[in-house]
Amino acid sequence: MNVVTPGDRVQLRDEVLGYGTVLSADDEVVSVKLDDGRAVAVHREALVLL
Repeated sequence: MNVVTPGDRVQLRDEVLGYGTVLSADDEVVSVKLDDGRAVAVHREALVLL
């Protein structure tokens, strides 16, 4: 996956409507604020960079 940085738009691979904005990222884990209001931390392989 490409490098993600705060502010990037992403989609969770396992959720059709799981779109959000990257809050923070390290080598493996990315924190995302989803459009539905949830904040999640996921492995970077679980994301699609938009």
